[in-house]
Amino acid sequence: MGAAAHKYIRERANTEPGKSPARNVDGCICRKINARISVIIPNYNRETLVGDTISNLLSQTLPPQEIIVVDDGSTDKSVEVIRSFGDKIKLIRQANQGPGAARNAGLRIAMGEFVQFQDSDDLYSLNKLEVQAKLLEETGADIAFSPWVKLKIEGRNAVLENHVLPAKNAGGKIEPALLVAARLVHPFFRVCCFAARFWTKVGFYRTDLMIGEDGELFFRALTSSPHVAFAAGH
Repeated sequence: MGAAAHKYIRERANTEPGKSPARNVDGCICRKINARISVIIPNYNRETLVGDTISNLLSQTLPPQEIIVVDDGSTDKSVEVIRSFGDKIKLIRQANQGPGAARNAGLRIAMGEFVQFQDSDDLYSLNKLEVQAKLLEETGADIAFSPWVKLKIEGRNAVLENHVLPAKNAGGKIEPALLVAARLVHPFFRVCCFAARFWTKVGFYRTDLMIGEDGELFFRALTSSPHVAFAAGH
């Protein structure tokens, strides 16, 4: 996601750093749940974006128990931006090893019962974590996902691409071959929240892949017979 898209979505979400709204994006007061969520963010030279991503998480109707940012040897002011959030963030610094190694470092120390992988330029609707964590709690599923859409930003307009917003998940399955064919593995992976126990079955990221590491891991996850739940109301 580019800087222009990031700014557009941030303004539409109306997030403020460190401030959690009382209502979700539909204007409804959400029932608070006890889920513990760990969000893992790899970062490399994203000083202009990573602060907005962290603020978006802190503004969730169910803020994460922990936000783990793994800085992968940034040479810009990313670390300064991350540290400005104080003890709200667990910061890991390492020499540049690639995104897979960075995410593995975060996963190894994650304490939550649910895990969300997020890129340092991603923004979520403000009730995403609450809706999906509630679904994982109620169903005992390994993976929860929600309606999503692929779009691009042209000026200040959001333009939908040729992918529809799903209203349901037929059969409780995600077909990995279809995602690969449609080149949707990376964006789809980002809308999913996972039960932490699931990763003991799937394993860690490959560290020899600098591109496509998400797709490889997600393909392994989807071919391991996961229990998938769909949150239609998100």
